[in-house]
Amino acid sequence: MKIEQFRFSTDNLGYLVYSKKSAAAIDGGAPERMVSFAQKKGLEIIIVTNTHSHHDHTPGNQALLEMTQARFLDCRTIRSDHKIQLDDETLEAIPTPGHTADSISFLADSFMVT
Repeated sequence: MKIEQFRFSTDNLGYLVYSKKSAAAIDGGAPERMVSFAQKKGLEIIIVTNTHSHHDHTPGNQALLEMTQARFLDCRTIRSDHKIQLDDETLEAIPTPGHTADSISFLADSFMVT
């Protein structure tokens, strides 16, 4: 599994986590750049989600959903050990309340998005 980081606003980061053909957008505040990157790599964004629901992490959700066929995975409803399948690889969504009650971390083999 691979990851690409996208800076947006003044101090926020979004991520496109991807496998061979599938991707998940996490904190997608840079929707145009994320979709452009996915297209260049031949990826389909299938999930849009967030590390938590603060407004500065969610501004690109609607645009990403309109620009792709992705489904929205609401971080407020993720339960322990939720698995996101990207091709033959698994991204684990782990509730990690702290900064907010709905904070989620995403664990892959070689990285974690927090």
